[in-house]
Amino acid sequence: MKREIQIGHVITTLTVAVAAVMYVGKQDQRIAVIEQQMQAQRDRDDRQDAAMADKTIQLGRQLERIEVKLDRVIERGAK
Repeated sequence: MKREIQIGHVITTLTVAVAAVMYVGKQDQRIAVIEQQMQAQRDRDDRQDAAMADKTIQLGRQLERIEVKLDRVIERGAK
């Protein structure tokens, strides 16, 4: 075995090292973007859940008013 360092090996090793660093950097960027998208989706889901809860409460109130009106109509009809 030769104990010489060949320039081709050095260049190849540096190229692989640079490519690995760039790959990891891209992965970090992608993960950061996905985390931001997930947070935005969570916020959107929370707003939709709150809106749905409000609509459900409104619907319940409307049904109660309809029930009261029906009870009055039934009472009038029974007399």
